[in-house]
Amino acid sequence: MKKQTIILLGFLFFTFLGYSQIKYNITLGINSSRFSDKFNTIGGKYLNTSSLGLSLGVSADLPVSNKISFYPKIIYNQIGDRDEDYDGRIAIDKFDYKLNYLSIPLNFKFFNKPYVLFGPQIGFLISQKLPPFTDFGKVDNKIDFGGNIGIGLPIKNFKIELIIYQSLTNVTEIKTNSYFGSEKFYLRNTYVNFNISYLIF
Repeated sequence: MKKQTIILLGFLFFTFLGYSQIKYNITLGINSSRFSDKFNTIGGKYLNTSSLGLSLGVSADLPVSNKISFYPKIIYNQIGDRDEDYDGRIAIDKFDYKLNYLSIPLNFKFFNKPYVLFGPQIGFLISQKLPPFTDFGKVDNKIDFGGNIGIGLPIKNFKIELIIYQSLTNVTEIKTNSYFGSEKFYLRNTYVNFNISYLIF
């Protein structure tokens, strides 16, 4: 099912090639990622400079009006908590899962220079690397769905963007037991993406 979905979405993406108004870009970026416990971030912060990953893909810019565009992307996305810093403490910032996704943001872009963007995003888990010294369980949900919001600035043939993503689905649920009682965590992907795009045609 996952393979068929990816093929279908890829087909729909590239059928836009026949429309002359569409602009196509390649994009390269850096993710600063971590997990949230549902919508509760660590200290209210999305940024996690100790856990960095790459984003690499293509985007299409399809004008709807003078100030609105449909702005989908297909991205190879390295997210999760990629910093192996487990120290025996059970907390949301200590669950180290390196997750690689094929992410498909379906954003709309508003205004021109600068612009804001937001929209839903679906991701398909490609690979995972679990903690080396602990066993909190494998990823339960191979499909990630959420939403993002961001800002961007076009400079000639380039775009510079800053985007925040919050998942609405649980990567996995972890229940811990200790002398002080049990606790349950609902891990969800959260990240800040900084990327630069280049117009190819």
